[in-house]
Order: sequence, then structure tokens, then C-alpha cells
Amino acid sequence: MAFQALTDLFEIARLSDEWDALLARSVCNRAFSSAQWFIASCSANPSFRPYAIIARKGTELAGILPLVLIEEGTLATFPSYLTDYSDAIVARDDFAVVTGLLDHARVEPNGYQHLVLRHIRRDSNCMRAIQTQENGSEAEAAFREMVGCHYLRLPATYDDFLRTKDSRFRKRLKRLEALAGDGNFVVNELAPDSFSADKLADVFLSLHLARQTTGSCFE
Repeated sequence: MAFQALTDLFEIARLSDEWDALLARSVCNRAFSSAQWFIASCSANPSFRPYAIIARKGTELAGILPLVLIEEGTLATFPSYLTDYSDAIVARDDFAVVTGLLDHARVEPNGYQHLVLRHIRRDSNCMRAIQTQENGSEAEAAFREMVGCHYLRLPATYDDFLRTKDSRFRKRLKRLEALAGDGNFVVNELAPDSFSADKLADVFLSLHLARQTTGSCFE
């Protein structure tokens, strides 16, 4: 297994297809661990110096530790405070690759003085790989739950979602829908065959920026 640190954003961008193919075989968050998120984070923050460590088994991309250098290159960490879930990207349960990535980040001459893994979950690839090592108990003792991130579990269909709610919620929803209808406000479900998913980001940002005219974290 061979390891390499990529520091050129254009070189990392050329890796996007391989990156996202590996992401599809992983347990990592599809948004926060995507190549597009990493590239956008670095592009939006000129102070970030890309330092993406990759692992290859032969010619196959086997792992990515998507780091950036900050504080004048003295600290290596995951990019963007907007990232709720950070992790090393590997195929499901391939902890040998994660261990190799972390060892490379800690041992190889790199110029930075600190490696800080922020916003990783207790069940993340990074933590699970560290726990298998001899000093795993020390890592567990050093782990701190500092941020709680809420999420909404979405069933396959809207009707399935409604069935997870109590009658009070459903009655209130019907009442609000009736009020919206009286005000000529219509809510429709978007379907992939009539509305491309590629348009969602632009639509969301246009609505968000129209509502949040100042102080938006997306500006």
C-alpha cells in the first residue's frame, strides 16, 4: 500500500471521480465527505492549505484522509467548521487503510506540529481504527463529545414519514395545509423525473440568500 499527500487543489479535483466512487463504498456522509465539499471548502477559505493524504493498493484508490493545514501550516485538521461529520474515507470496515492513513499523517515529515481530528463520531472510521491499536484506550480517554448535531431520519416515502408521527401532528399539518391553500400557497413534492437533483443546490441557495440578506454563512 502506497501513501501520498496531495497539496495541489487542481490535482485533487482530478481525483474527484475516484474519490466519489470510493465514497459510495464507504459509510461516510455523502455530502461532508465528498470531493466537491472538500474542494469548495478550500476554495472558499484561502487560508486553508490542502493536505489530502491518499492510499493506493496498486492503482486503486483505497483511502483518503482529507486534511488541510491552518495556522500558518502548523496545524493539520479537517476543513470547514460547517462540516458536521468528518472522517477518513475508505471502503466499509477497511480499518487497515485508516490506520495507515493516520500513521502517515502522524509520522511522515510534514511541517505541521499538531494533528487535530475535529467533528468525528465515536463510531467513525478514525475512532474505530485508533481503538484497535495498542494505544486505543488512551485515544478513548482523550475523546470529547463537544458538539451535538441533530438530524431527521427520512423514510422512503412521505406517507411512511407521516406514519411515524402521532395523530396530533397529522391533524395540525392538515390544518396548516388548509390555511396555506386559502392563501393560494401550494406545496408540491419534487420528483426526479420532473425536477433534476442538480438544480436543488441553486434553488436552495437562492431562497436562503433572499431570506438571509446579511450574515449568511454561504456568502
